[in-house]
Amino acid sequence: MATSQIEKPHHFSETILIDASKEQVWDVLGDFPTVSTWVPGVLASHAIGGRERGLNAARHCEVKGFGGLDEYVT
Repeated sequence: MATSQIEKPHHFSETILIDASKEQVWDVLGDFPTVSTWVPGVLASHAIGGRERGLNAARHCEVKGFGGLDEYVT
């Protein structure tokens, strides 16, 4: 699959109600590289660089219908 290029940073936002404690939610969200296990359309994901959690963590995602992209916590 071809990799698309985005020339500048983009911001996406979504609001949902989750029937779980904030600790349970952050346990899932804090595991940054595994987004493909809980986001439909993300076919695969893995950590890149040396950090998997917190500031400067990074991941590569393969997104259905889009291709590959790298995401960074800043």
